Amino acid sequence: MEEMKTKTNADGLTVLHVVSSLGYEDFVSYFIKLDTGMINKTDAKGNTSLHLASINGHLDIVKLLVEDGRNVHILNTDQLSPFFYACENNIIAVVNYLINLPNDVVKINEKYMTRENKSVLHITCMKGYTKLTKILLNQNATVDVQDKGGLTPLHLACLEGQYDTASLLLKAGANVNGSDNLGITPVYYACTGNRQKIVQLLIENKANINKSASNDSTPLHAACEKESTDIVNILLQKGSKVDAQEKSGDTPLHLACRNGNEPIVKLLIDKNASINAKAKDKMRPFHEACKHGHRNVVDILWKNDVNFEKQNVQGWTGLFFSCANGNSDIVKMILSRKTDINRTDKDGLTALHVACMNNHKDVVITLLEKKANINLKDVHRETPLYKACVNGNIEIVKILLSKCAKDKISGTSGLSPVDIATKKGFSDIVALLNNAQI
Repeated sequence: MEEMKTKTNADGLTVLHVVSSLGYEDFVSYFIKLDTGMINKTDAKGNTSLHLASINGHLDIVKLLVEDGRNVHILNTDQLSPFFYACENNIIAVVNYLINLPNDVVKINEKYMTRENKSVLHITCMKGYTKLTKILLNQNATVDVQDKGGLTPLHLACLEGQYDTASLLLKAGANVNGSDNLGITPVYYACTGNRQKIVQLLIENKANINKSASNDSTPLHAACEKESTDIVNILLQKGSKVDAQEKSGDTPLHLACRNGNEPIVKLLIDKNASINAKAKDKMRPFHEACKHGHRNVVDILWKNDVNFEKQNVQGWTGLFFSCANGNSDIVKMILSRKTDINRTDKDGLTALHVACMNNHKDVVITLLEKKANINLKDVHRETPLYKACVNGNIEIVKILLSKCAKDKISGTSGLSPVDIATKKGFSDIVALLNNAQI
């Protein structure tokens, strides 16, 4: 028996650890009487028998261990206490017992370093443990306690969609507009998680829906980014600033157009969102829709008289983006209006250059049908034919040659189309060019 008291397994568990974990009350009582010193023995992870009994919800064993002198504050190697584990695992009976020990031995507002300085209230709220949250609040848990990232229990409840614990926190006086270290409020987190009921709850409790994060992003931005149509509608009805800009300059409409979300785009435009708003890189909502090939959104902007000739900082218009992505339908739509088909960007590229560079044969055909200049050179003195030869796209080379593309002059690289095709080993293209006397 003496050997059993001191013997441990590979995990450092004593016999008292084992019987405490399994809930064998009689054996626990027996071994405690045999040697009270076993109570404070720790396993390889620093857990005492009380840790294991608390994790597994064995209240009677918890009482035995505490009553026999167990220090409830001992932390394991993860710096976590038995009380923390009881809260994390929603063991209400054990929590109640430990909280009501005399002399306030349980530190209800203690922060746990290995849990990003969260308190037990953070844990119960993010997990949706309503009864346990109520117990902690009744025991004067700090309602707006912040973790390492500045997050309060309300932030976490909103992020995880825990309506009931969020409601309890608000009734207990939680700061509905508190910001974490990134300047993010509970309502912003609710929007990122598409938590419609919680958004409504927060608004009813006077949440500031226009309070922006450190990057100037608002809850409306978050809802548009996550494509939460119902939340976008709620925010707009409650007075969200429709043209608020993030530090990047993006408005909610930029995000909705980027995602191709037709219902949200319509909601924003119905609230008079600026369809020509520009970001810091001079990107417009129309650019985003064209860049990502969202024909349905392009149609909406088109019907609302978008200025489709606007350029971004590189000099690209919606036509450039559509040519880059090979969206023939959008290209044809833009070309149906009066537009400068030979406009150049900062590098001297035309829409035809871009289509050739990205191997979009159908777009090349469309541009040529609309009389795009086939022989314009970019800042490197390279023509669309040169770009097609670089890529080895024989079909586009054939199309360009059929339209009398001429390019014997070398670019700044010192290579002509024949030279570059030869260098890259495109023998079929070399033959075509030689036959065309290029």
